[in-house]
Amino acid sequence: MAFALPAAGQAPAKKLIRINISGPADPGVGDTLMAHRFMPCVNANSVTMEAKLFPASQLGQSLEVIEAMRLGSGTGTPAIAGGPAEYASTVKRLGVLGLPFLR
Repeated sequence: MAFALPAAGQAPAKKLIRINISGPADPGVGDTLMAHRFMPCVNANSVTMEAKLFPASQLGQSLEVIEAMRLGSGTGTPAIAGGPAEYASTVKRLGVLGLPFLR
């Protein structure tokens, strides 16, 4: 019976947050800069989560990753840094965020 129980000092596995960015890995570029500031905060302060950056669309194109998140499939827990137009193609209600830019 002792073999079925986890070891007392064994920590649970951390949930991985995968951040997909279409831009380069350069931390001086827009969304990548945001991710490079977000990751150390999560990794230093959370005992249950770990963040990892996937630049240059390594997890797939933005719309593919958004659709995978919506369906609950894909690679673990993805996050994506993108604009409202990318999300509005999947969730129509988010299109209201683009209204200020209509002419």
